[in-house]
Amino acid sequence: MLKKLVLTLSLVSILFLNLLSQSKIKGYVFDAETDKPLPGTNVYIENLKLGSATDQNGYFEINNVPAGKINVVASFVGYEKQKKQIDLSPGEEINLNFYLKPTALPSQTIVVTALIASERESPVVFSNLDKQQIKDFYTTQDVPILLSELPSVLSYSWSGNGIGYNYLNIRGFDQRRISVLVNGIPQNDPEDHGVYWLDMPDLLASSNAVQIQRGAGSAFYGPPAIGGSVNIITSNFSLEPKISLFTGYGSYNTKKHSIAINSGLIANRYSLYSRLSYIATDGYREKSWAKFPSYFFSAIRYDDNMTTQINLYGGPFEDHLVYRGIPKEWVKDKTKRRANLNYMDVTTRDDEIENFSQPHYELLHEWRFGENLTLNNTLFYIRGVGFWDMDASWGDTVYFRLSKPYAEKFNFAIPSENPGEAIARYFIDLNQYGWLPRLTLKHQNGELTIGAEFRIHRGFHWGKIVWAQNLPKGLPSDYRFYEYKGAKDIISFYIHEFWRLKQNLRLMASLQFVYNRYRVYDEKEFYDYDTGKWVSNEFSVPYYFLNPKIGISYDLTQNINIFGSFSITNREPSRRDLYDASDGHWYPWGKRPNFEVKPDGTFDFTKPLVKPERLFDLELGAGYFSDDYKFTANFYYMDFRNELVKSGQLNIFGDPIIGNAERTRHLGVELTAEIKNLLINGLEFTGNATISRNRIVKHGEYVWKNPYTGESYSTPQRISLDGKKIAGFPDYIGSARVSYRNYGFLISLLGKYVGEFYTDNFNLVPSNNVARKDRKVDAYTVFDLTIAYRFEKILGLKNIELKLQVNNLFNALYAGSGVGDDFYPGAERNYFVSIGFDL
Repeated sequence: MLKKLVLTLSLVSILFLNLLSQSKIKGYVFDAETDKPLPGTNVYIENLKLGSATDQNGYFEINNVPAGKINVVASFVGYEKQKKQIDLSPGEEINLNFYLKPTALPSQTIVVTALIASERESPVVFSNLDKQQIKDFYTTQDVPILLSELPSVLSYSWSGNGIGYNYLNIRGFDQRRISVLVNGIPQNDPEDHGVYWLDMPDLLASSNAVQIQRGAGSAFYGPPAIGGSVNIITSNFSLEPKISLFTGYGSYNTKKHSIAINSGLIANRYSLYSRLSYIATDGYREKSWAKFPSYFFSAIRYDDNMTTQINLYGGPFEDHLVYRGIPKEWVKDKTKRRANLNYMDVTTRDDEIENFSQPHYELLHEWRFGENLTLNNTLFYIRGVGFWDMDASWGDTVYFRLSKPYAEKFNFAIPSENPGEAIARYFIDLNQYGWLPRLTLKHQNGELTIGAEFRIHRGFHWGKIVWAQNLPKGLPSDYRFYEYKGAKDIISFYIHEFWRLKQNLRLMASLQFVYNRYRVYDEKEFYDYDTGKWVSNEFSVPYYFLNPKIGISYDLTQNINIFGSFSITNREPSRRDLYDASDGHWYPWGKRPNFEVKPDGTFDFTKPLVKPERLFDLELGAGYFSDDYKFTANFYYMDFRNELVKSGQLNIFGDPIIGNAERTRHLGVELTAEIKNLLINGLEFTGNATISRNRIVKHGEYVWKNPYTGESYSTPQRISLDGKKIAGFPDYIGSARVSYRNYGFLISLLGKYVGEFYTDNFNLVPSNNVARKDRKVDAYTVFDLTIAYRFEKILGLKNIELKLQVNNLFNALYAGSGVGDDFYPGAERNYFVSIGFDL
């Protein structure tokens, strides 16, 4: 009995002493900016399986904490993690209060690695458009229009008012040589390298930031960047649930309605975002209407060591075709400049329409193995399907494959006359799959990134007659006058190192290996009149490139940074440059495959005539940075071999025809300035200017007729273009914005200047050619005004914003761009008024 009593007392004593040695930690977690409690915050002891979540009042309590030195951590999605070290005595109870600072949600940083440059760190020339700027100045205009105020950026619109087909140039390079990415995913069409912004309507409404990097080698995914890269980051998650509504109306019957729903943070782990929009316009030019319904859905899951995000966006649109430019003499004529005609057209048909849809499916995943090692994987699928109906009244029986050989082969009547007035349908069905893995290792003095790109593209193309005045009897309703499949396989690997040699000295080096392979196959047979045989083209053309880049950044003082970089970039021509199978190769004046011709008259598909372009790019820059001032200057020297330049001609679809120039050179100076609180609080100034020289060093074109003298030749003669200005490249471009903000009020005036540039490489103006052709886009200046006022809360609504935009304030009559004899006019003065608010 005594033994049992002693044992019991011993156990009780041990338990009592153990309880005395256990300690307690309790307290609250607040938002550092609002002092509001943060329910659901994870508070835990580092390296121990002890923790708790805060209640609705932000209160937490952790019991049975062992004595000693420990780290207490408070973590909440969307806030900076906070850590406190304490020394607990046995049985002690400690009160701790945490004040967490809000930060970007993890979803907004998934793609922020080697793709995104940072100020005073990366030896890269770049400009940012942040979320607030997008909110302030975006309403309905497509991405190129909003980006046009950034340094060295030029945009223009086929419809004139910035909705529909819009185009972006950086340093004069068109968007086929700009790498465009959304969340790090390439958007350039693999076959023709084009970027079709109207396939992503209202994308900026769901975007968090845009970064433009200028110069070569500025992107590791997609086609190698020549003029630069554009990376759009979409993310509109919020910590609090809300419903956002927007509606607006403006000139040319332009309207926009949208609703966005944000779930807020669910169970401290999930968030959902969705948007539905509708943008429609009659267009500035005649018969340039467009209708753009669009959707964007995004879901995200946050875990302790990983983030997973799914995006789905797109919109099935329809529009009237507006691909023709107007004659130069109509640009200043108010009665003619709105015409949807070029110098050869008499009228524009109502049935030239387009229908297309391109949904994007994205899976973004980030896995953090610790503080120093992160694995990112991006999977995506892009499906594009649709058609455009074009006036093809110029086509004869040979173009439409209705002539005798086809009639006999496909068993329909031999036509006795040409189709006459006709509408042709051009159809495409595109499928693109991709995987973009990336491993990032943070080491003692920097960061190493290793990544890869695997993409597969398959395209199906065909054309048929929708309607014609004269069609042969027995012609099948689904008869296709061309049909083929195009493919591209893309594999690339890269390694990128960012190394801090010293606190004020940083080195960047990267190397990219690229493999591309074009294929054309399953082309419908056509009759070769020269050989009398039925033939079809099929080929496979591979390209292998190695693209290195090195750069250095150095802080001279706390406010002054200098940098320099050198890169070599190679880029393949587009598949259309090799062979545009839909442009009528079988037609006597059609575009032949760009390959060497064998002695027997067939093509040697192992020897393409159009070559990859090769660029040597040197960038040198400096900047002064402070809280209220920022000034930068950058010099670039871009030396090309085989640059792909415009010939001054368009194909049947309105796209420029290009070819290699043996050697060209671009050099320039880019200046930027940002001043906050200029003279008075709330007054801001931003501006930039580019002065450049873009010249052909060695190049010539073969012509049958001398454009300067009018002399005709019996055989094509080469005319030297050495020293000529390169078509499409203005030597001067700049913009300036002055804004005033105060108590929710914003007024901002933007001025943009674009210097003159030529529409062909002959540099034709009335004084130097016998035909008196004027192929020069005149310099122009336009001003845009934005006035907005925000109410925090009124009548139960939150964040109400009223906005008025007046574009081309002083009603300038100008052409934004041109190719050959086709000029694309910008809209006259126009407005858009809108209201947006949250529920």
